[in-house]
Amino acid sequence: MTRVTMCIVFYNHEEFVYDALEGAVNQSYENYDLIIRDDASTDRTQDLIREYFSKNEFAKGDLILDLATQNEGLIRSLNRILMLSRNEIIVSQSGDDISLPDRIRKSVALLEKYDVDLVSCDAMIINSEGSIVAESWFEQTKGPMYRLLMSTDGGQITIRDPNDLELYSTVLPGFGFTYRKRLFLDMKLPDHITYEDYYMTFLAFMNRGAIVIKDVLVCYRRHSDNMSKKYFKTQEAFRFYQSNWLRKKIDVVRAQLEYMQIAKMNQNNNNVGRIWRFLEMNLSLLRFNLAIFTHEKVHNRIKLLSSMVKISDISIKRKLYFLYGFIFPEKFIRRAFAKSNKINAFES
Repeated sequence: MTRVTMCIVFYNHEEFVYDALEGAVNQSYENYDLIIRDDASTDRTQDLIREYFSKNEFAKGDLILDLATQNEGLIRSLNRILMLSRNEIIVSQSGDDISLPDRIRKSVALLEKYDVDLVSCDAMIINSEGSIVAESWFEQTKGPMYRLLMSTDGGQITIRDPNDLELYSTVLPGFGFTYRKRLFLDMKLPDHITYEDYYMTFLAFMNRGAIVIKDVLVCYRRHSDNMSKKYFKTQEAFRFYQSNWLRKKIDVVRAQLEYMQIAKMNQNNNNVGRIWRFLEMNLSLLRFNLAIFTHEKVHNRIKLLSSMVKISDISIKRKLYFLYGFIFPEKFIRRAFAKSNKINAFES
């Protein structure tokens, strides 16, 4: 049985500490180390972590408590875990989520069976009190990622088509990540990104691929402090959130392009040229979208629109969609706001 590492990253999660630790400690897998990282919480999270392990023994491997005194952010916390882990395979969990008992066993089995770099899974959505909001994250979140899935093994597992360019800009659900350390250049994530799940999904498909398990192996908690808030009471709140999201997504795409340069365009991938052009196209679309949401000056939007129109890989339909946004920015934002809340109304 392969020795692996399970990690939890906490930050001000005092009300969720016990459930998160119970799920991590009581896995059916018998050979794993446990790294508990707290990013200098300002509430009682660290005290509750110490209290839990003073009363509960972890006997399936080594226990590492990495309780920071200075807040460094999620990316640096994940890089700390990459450094501290003695094992190649890492099972990652947020401090407000709960891993179900078979999560490590099923995830590691599939990771090794297909020799991929990353595995994710489905989740039950719960609220702050632990009540069920939705039985399946996949069924409720039918975005581009969901449509790209390709069934295999009797429909119990899904694998993305490695020849589909769309996979390089979509994301697998980070709440279910099990991954190999070999995925990262210099054993670290870029410090300047925020959305590690987008970046890690991209790395996986640039290398040995990823698998999604359709089994529910996590309780994913949706609450007011989630990074991925998607339901908004006002259009202005939506515009503010979307502008920040676009800036952070632009940072991810730039990091993806930097990775391709540093990795010498990944000689094992036959689609490198196409992927490079696809990422540049996405960067252009994101920058123009941001210009609409932030009400940039007209001459800046004209410059971005002119640059985008020249990209042959962007469909006429998509160019017309953004031309509409250029001419009618407020209508464009209002339409996006209404669509967002309609799609994500179940999370309110």
